[in-house]
Amino acid sequence: CGYKYMIDPLLVALHRTDCGSYLLLSLSSPSQTYFSATMTDSSCSECIKGTIHSGQPKGTEELIHGLNTYVIGNRINPRGIIVIYSDIFGLALPNNKLIADAYAASGQWLVYLPDFFHGDPVDLKVADALLPVDAAAQSTFAKYTGILASMPTFLMWRTRHKHADVEKTCIDFLSSLRRATPDKKIGIVGFCWGGRYAIRAGMAQHQISINNTATPLIDAVVALHPSNMVLPDDVMELVVPVSYGWGAQDIAVSYATRGKIEKFHEEERGRGKRVPEMKHCRYEPGRHGFAVRGIRVMRGRGGVWRRRRGRPWSGWRSGFRWDWVEIVSAEFIFAHCV
Repeated sequence: CGYKYMIDPLLVALHRTDCGSYLLLSLSSPSQTYFSATMTDSSCSECIKGTIHSGQPKGTEELIHGLNTYVIGNRINPRGIIVIYSDIFGLALPNNKLIADAYAASGQWLVYLPDFFHGDPVDLKVADALLPVDAAAQSTFAKYTGILASMPTFLMWRTRHKHADVEKTCIDFLSSLRRATPDKKIGIVGFCWGGRYAIRAGMAQHQISINNTATPLIDAVVALHPSNMVLPDDVMELVVPVSYGWGAQDIAVSYATRGKIEKFHEEERGRGKRVPEMKHCRYEPGRHGFAVRGIRVMRGRGGVWRRRRGRPWSGWRSGFRWDWVEIVSAEFIFAHCV
């Protein structure tokens, strides 16, 4: 999406090799491998085919500011702190921990993946029915029987995680983190369900007083396929930069949401209000969950956006097939959390 910042981007891709193993690679340094593992759990692969990544997370789970939190990275002198607000599958989905590992791989960042669901994420078995890997390949019968079977479980989960309680859990954690580390930059990356609350954390109403100064809870936000947004309420009075990631073929989060947000912020500027930097990135084909669940992309075209360190985007890297791509938009966070 043409970022102008050059600060150590960490874009990673999940490449499935011909022998069935998976490699998490750095796109800013394609020769670097973060993990290599082989899918061997047939029950998981049948439950959510192609969506649960295999690998051994390197971090630890600890109690941080009242929440069980997956922690990894530089604890001594980090350049900043990255908080991940996961999708509804939480710490139970290996992908979420592996993303945290990828953020921390440079050795510069301390990464927190809190259990904002208090040990009650959505069961992984629901994932493929509600968010199929390839909706076009799913039969009508499988689609509707799967949804009917899974919907009661999901709806019951929603009743246990109401908006006010969910937001309070997030804000309380970030408030405690900000007070404990007032001199550190803090960025938050939210995926799907977590995207909405990551954005809302950047509102003026959630600022706290640090040394008698109104201080935002975080310094930058990345929201990837943010779901359940209420407009314009969820994007009003933002006081920190936000980068949004939208999927062109997202069946759960309409791409039209982007235009509505852009229009609202343009109207805000027209009324003389200050609107922080807003970035909007479009991902192709961008099926829902593309940033977490390894959605198949770019069939028949091999290639992926890459960036050379210290140089502008150079376009498609051809001649190397990437069957599965997991886009991790940490660059925006890095640029604003120095």
